[in-house]
Amino acid sequence: MGGGGDDSEPKASTGGGSHVLLLPYPSQGHVHPMLQFGKRLAFHGLRPTLAVTRFILTTCAPDAAAASVRLAAVSDGFDRGGFGECGDVTAYLSRLEAVGSETLAELLRDEAARGRPVRAVVHDAFLPWARGVARTHGAAAAAFFTQPCAVNVAYGHVWCRRLGVPVDATARLPGLPALEPEGLPWFLRVGPGPYPAYFELVVRQFQGLEEADDVLVNSFYELEPEVSCMWRHACSSLSWAPVPRRHFALTLRFGHSQESEYMASAWRAKTIGPTVPASYLGDDRLPSDTKYGLHLFELTTAPCIAWLDAHPPRSVVYVSFGSLSDLDSVEMREVAHGLLDAGRPFLWVVRASEAHKLPAGYEDAAACGLVVSWCPQLEVLAHRAVGCFVTHCGWNSTVEAVVAGVPMVAVPQWTDQPMNARYVEAAWRVGVRVRPAAADGLVRRGEVASGIGEVMDGERSGEYRRNAAAWREKARAASREGGSSDRNIADFSNASRAAASPGSCIALRLRGRFPVRLGVAPRPSLTPSPVSAVASLQHLSVGPSPSTLSIPSVEIEKVSGIPMQAIGMQPCSSPSAAAPQGCSLQALDSRAQLLRRRRVAALQELGRASSFPVPSNSGEPSFFGRLARKQASPCRGRTSRDRDRHGGTTCWRRSSSEQTATWR
Repeated sequence: MGGGGDDSEPKASTGGGSHVLLLPYPSQGHVHPMLQFGKRLAFHGLRPTLAVTRFILTTCAPDAAAASVRLAAVSDGFDRGGFGECGDVTAYLSRLEAVGSETLAELLRDEAARGRPVRAVVHDAFLPWARGVARTHGAAAAAFFTQPCAVNVAYGHVWCRRLGVPVDATARLPGLPALEPEGLPWFLRVGPGPYPAYFELVVRQFQGLEEADDVLVNSFYELEPEVSCMWRHACSSLSWAPVPRRHFALTLRFGHSQESEYMASAWRAKTIGPTVPASYLGDDRLPSDTKYGLHLFELTTAPCIAWLDAHPPRSVVYVSFGSLSDLDSVEMREVAHGLLDAGRPFLWVVRASEAHKLPAGYEDAAACGLVVSWCPQLEVLAHRAVGCFVTHCGWNSTVEAVVAGVPMVAVPQWTDQPMNARYVEAAWRVGVRVRPAAADGLVRRGEVASGIGEVMDGERSGEYRRNAAAWREKARAASREGGSSDRNIADFSNASRAAASPGSCIALRLRGRFPVRLGVAPRPSLTPSPVSAVASLQHLSVGPSPSTLSIPSVEIEKVSGIPMQAIGMQPCSSPSAAAPQGCSLQALDSRAQLLRRRRVAALQELGRASSFPVPSNSGEPSFFGRLARKQASPCRGRTSRDRDRHGGTTCWRRSSSEQTATWR
């Protein structure tokens, strides 16, 4: 694996594959999913580079399991100690954006100078500023959400100002089941007060998201079918732009289900998880992918596996609260005594920084248990001796338990964990949630012991095991060849390769099928090739002269980030008898005007838009794909009934032979 200044490339990264840069938020829970996604991209023929902070790069020793992904360095402004060197969340995030933007730009310039230009930047959704840096350097930009679809949708409602915080009553949100406050992400229940910087971080993920070329989610479709479907389809309808609540207004509504009336973006999200090593998914296409291969914490030689080998199947309780969650000292003691009261052998991971919270002499008293500072969690969860997992329900830990088919006892702490715990208990039915009875919200020993007993040998223990085994198989099916996540990764890889091809391509995305005329202009550097349509996405190869393509019926998809000079645009006139063919749409509120300006700006940034003549006998104006956004005025050539059928938000003028959609 190459380092930040290493010119060498690993074998899997050589060749003609498109170069994709992966930029995770600098914490282990974000680095691991991005690294695993990079391994999948390498398998599909791309050349992935994982850009981590200089502090991470100097303190971690990658091994052969990550050899297909090259490493490079950026800076968060604290190269000697990362966040620990700073200590203040607000100051760290501000410095990360300022210095991270600068060093990311330097890295992109350096990669181009070395003959390996980056074609796409996949950035953590926590780092929305990376999108602008990527575009400035001619690369497409894709946002990568490490948390599940349901959590992202909940945060999205806050960003859209449709859900106020703190939430103190049952929330009924489109695309989600009715949720009590305890089943929502922690920030929605308590508001930004305790940690305003973190609150802003999770909500700001949606800033400018409508301009992303792709959106990737660390989940798999079958795990969240209702929400995944809404993200993948209905999310192509609106914008996440914060607007007054009275303006819940819609754009591009083409007969979608109810979810499209609140989701807000002109993209489709792709679920690409679970992002765990392939060997745990039964995928033999990546035989060397047996572990993550990059760890931000010191690994110990504690004999976890040997200890587990000495126990019967499904007899051990595995306990871990993740790499960041800190239990209150009172709660730590209660959990410790609860494990003893449960009367079962247990393996408990307690970070060295948390060990002082254990009761005095606890390790000696816990004759049936083993307390370690670290363990290979996936390997432990996959061990036959493990019967349940007492977990904080961080998303990575939750997904690992799903992949291993292990029932869970959920003890959520904060961030997304309460919502994940709700899905563990009520949606997937693979465990129980421990609910503190005390007013202080801390779990007590009896509650811990009771939860373990219910999952291990309670009345529903068999149901939990059967459900966990079923979800394990669904996770494997999604990741194996032809599965839902595998197809999405392949689609992303194909689009990235198209961006690097000499002919270049434009892809359009718009939900709904209708006839359309496309005009394509030349770009001097392009290799001559005819205009052609490929599959349902209608990728258009650009030739050496202006061309047109009339498509009788096509599902057009979003303009995706291929920098070209081929997008021709003209402003629409007001509807009148003298207006050109096509709808001229006028916005009546500031939200629609904002959306229109954003769309035009995005196109201009992507395509260096300029007007050009379209050779045609139809007399239609020279718009490229002229896709309609929001309108409020009546459209000529359509009846009221037609407008109602199309949601009253988009229509187009009918010409003698075809229809022309209009971009506004």
